[in-house]
Amino acid sequence: MSKIQIELLTHAAVALISILRRMGYTCALCGDLACYGFGIKCVPKVRDLELHSNYSTTQQKLQALIFTPSNRGVWPSLETLKSQLVQHPDGQSRFFTSWDPHDNSNVLSYYDHTTKAKSEKTCVIDISFIDTAAIHLIRDVDGLPFVPISYVILQKLEEWALPLAKTSTTARRAVADVIQALLNLVYLLDDLDTEPLYPPLWDVSRERVQRFISEYSGSAPIWKKFELDLELLPAAKVVSPPPPTQPSEPPRILRSPEVFLEAEEPQLSPISNPTRTQMVIMAAKDSVRLLYKCGWRSAIFGGLACFLYGNTRAPNDVDLLVLLPPGSTVTAEELKQNLVVLDPDHFFTTPSKDPSAAYRILWYRLTNYPAQTAKTSCKVDLLLPGVMNLPNFPPSLIHWDEGLPLVPFSLLLLQKLQAWDDHRRSRDPIKWQRQRTDMEDLDGLTGLSAFDLLKLSRPWSDTILFSPEFQKMTVERVIDYYVKIKTIRKIMFSRDVFVAREITSDYAAQQDQMGRVFTDDRV
Repeated sequence: MSKIQIELLTHAAVALISILRRMGYTCALCGDLACYGFGIKCVPKVRDLELHSNYSTTQQKLQALIFTPSNRGVWPSLETLKSQLVQHPDGQSRFFTSWDPHDNSNVLSYYDHTTKAKSEKTCVIDISFIDTAAIHLIRDVDGLPFVPISYVILQKLEEWALPLAKTSTTARRAVADVIQALLNLVYLLDDLDTEPLYPPLWDVSRERVQRFISEYSGSAPIWKKFELDLELLPAAKVVSPPPPTQPSEPPRILRSPEVFLEAEEPQLSPISNPTRTQMVIMAAKDSVRLLYKCGWRSAIFGGLACFLYGNTRAPNDVDLLVLLPPGSTVTAEELKQNLVVLDPDHFFTTPSKDPSAAYRILWYRLTNYPAQTAKTSCKVDLLLPGVMNLPNFPPSLIHWDEGLPLVPFSLLLLQKLQAWDDHRRSRDPIKWQRQRTDMEDLDGLTGLSAFDLLKLSRPWSDTILFSPEFQKMTVERVIDYYVKIKTIRKIMFSRDVFVAREITSDYAAQQDQMGRVFTDDRV
């Protein structure tokens, strides 16, 4: 949240709490403002969450609980309370209601007269009654009453567990980041108050906790602090690092002109608060350095390589092609374990979400907290030649940029084209949506100066980088992509490089020679 949004919610909270106390109510704040109050600075904007809501999602929301124990008589309805707030002398001109036709109810809002912002002057007030008398659990933070952090976490867990029909993968990932940031705070606490503020929420949260641990296994030890029924929680899938033995191939320190890999070179000081992109680059440098230490050369491809060549889209993870000497029998899983053994503070693995998969997922992290967020960790994919038609080219073909090894630009381009083709044919809706990102990457790559050089080099028939089968498939992909771009986006590759000589129903002969796909200037 921005400073203006925090100021708006704080003003609304002060006004709301003041009036409710004068009316004789006991209340506590929860939701995003509570997250911020406990020290979480990465609370996303409401509009960024894209959570399903019948009401406008462009406004910030202040959430508050009013303690209404049933053993203390009959309490007024929520609609009555909203009217009382609007009509209260201190609430006039600040609180107002508007009719929501979807829920057939009045939505309470707050208008801040004091803010200097031209926008962000109003926020929604979400008040709920809670049947509990556990007033002693309220925590005072800078003069404002907040629910305990355990309740905030379970409340966020409820948002995370919403079905996809009511949310999105982006929203779920954003909420998961907030949950893990809160769990890291719990991890640092010596004594967590585990008394349930609202027992029914604890009861329904057990199944949600199981689901969360299944996706974020590193958080399991922290959830045990909540003193839920531990027998209901699956055992944490903690990576057991192997003993510090040598890799399957004896480490061979290869000397190369890339002096940044020399052991005696002083290491740069770590960035104190790196951005996501900086963290991904740090992950790549550490991965390349450790692999080189074991005697294996590697080259970056995928989104990070696109970014380093000049694309504007920020990378999300690291894709590394490990180049192996002839006759090598090393596996990707052995390489992953080597990185974990060599640097367990930064590298760790987790099981795949597919229970039948035999591989593990390698991660890079900035901190060794059990729970990781999108700002503190990223995935590192290690691939061997042969996978996804990746070649085992000689290290002399590596392109070096800012001390990082990249695959040749021509290989990166056709690999991205292959990714687009695979994603558009996928039945997985998440993978299918990635074709748009692939198209944006391809559009960016074809606008770089490195692409112009391909007009002269024309390496498409190079069997070291492209197998005959891959060349054949590339012909079909180029034609399909050209037709799709021309039809849908009206954007296409440079005609003198990425256009077939003739697009006809019979182009089998064209597939025998790559030059016909890329070199015709007459089209």
